[in-house]
Amino acid sequence: MTRGRKRKADGKPTSDIISVLPKNVIECILEHLPIRDAVRTSILSRKWRYNWISIPQLVFEYQFFGDTVEDKALREYDQSMAIINNVLLLHSGPILKFVLRHSKFPF
Repeated sequence: MTRGRKRKADGKPTSDIISVLPKNVIECILEHLPIRDAVRTSILSRKWRYNWISIPQLVFEYQFFGDTVEDKALREYDQSMAIINNVLLLHSGPILKFVLRHSKFPF
């Protein structure tokens, strides 16, 4: 069996239905996912590695950051800022919507 590809019982590779969708449909699907999950799709395959970088809506809300404990707040703030910086550096194309919402942030 070839690594990374599933095969039917007759030995022929199975088709990956979602990967053959048009780029705009894949982008629409990724837009409706939380940003963390959209980025996580990059581990599906080489084809999916950079699909998330062109989504035009970047929404970093409460569920992106998870629950924070008071004594870890500063460390998690720094980690969150590093993640957001990396997402912005890797992003290509226009950003039509940007949301950053968390109760721990001082702004």
